[in-house]
Amino acid sequence: MSSLKEALDQYTAIKKEREYIADKVMALERQIDRMEQSGYSVKDTVRGGEGNMHHYTIEGFPYESYSRQKTLLRVRRQQLIDRDEKLAELETQVEHFLSELADSRLRQMIVYRYIENMSWVQVADRMGGNNTADGCRKMVDRFLNNACS
Repeated sequence: MSSLKEALDQYTAIKKEREYIADKVMALERQIDRMEQSGYSVKDTVRGGEGNMHHYTIEGFPYESYSRQKTLLRVRRQQLIDRDEKLAELETQVEHFLSELADSRLRQMIVYRYIENMSWVQVADRMGGNNTADGCRKMVDRFLNNACS
């Protein structure tokens, strides 16, 4: 990663992607739990017998659907592990960039905003003094834009 701005952009994007995958994992887990707990079954009517004239009702557990959901859950869990590893790697890169930054106030604002996921209002509040959300945002934006040019 060539700059702090790129590392922060990637970090933010992967955090959002991780949240999306985590939501999918939870939804699949709930769906599978419902299938297992309620004795989930499906019914279908088929024709058969002499000349296909008789109707039969078939009921049973949908193993194909269940198996597909379990496989998808394993895939999503692995994606979650992969994103967690990538986030840890990016967080290390960001911390390295920040450790070389001389301005402590700027370093704190970046950590609050990007690592701790605070809003600019929360950042300004945490910084105290006469800091405003807009002032903090502009200070960080100016630094990131100048550092990358």
